[in-house]
Amino acid sequence: MRVQLASVLSIAISVAAHAQQPRIDAVRNAASLAFPNLPNGGIALGSIVSIKGVNLGPAEAVTQESMPPKSGLGGVTAKLTAANGAFDMPVTHASLEEIRAVIPSAAETGNAQIEITYGERTAP
Repeated sequence: MRVQLASVLSIAISVAAHAQQPRIDAVRNAASLAFPNLPNGGIALGSIVSIKGVNLGPAEAVTQESMPPKSGLGGVTAKLTAANGAFDMPVTHASLEEIRAVIPSAAETGNAQIEITYGERTAP
């Protein structure tokens, strides 16, 4: 799913889940949850992104308790690939319907791809 996230970063999303095929319904700035084309809807480097959908992670929600957040949580990992390379994304929250992760500050702004893996499955 290709998503335009303001002028700061646009992301193509791939997601994986255990049993059923995951589905992405929305990708937004986790602070405002505003749509990307509205004020405060952009996603800046170093900020947290909210990925909402179905079958994204574990049935029981898991939240990162320590700082800085780690790259994996509850069997969910996230990776961002930008023009200047691939970066692990710290996952701060993982549940069946939402993943929250930090956009790496080292990534270049512009088009990027996020890959979310849950268990052993990664969607194409």
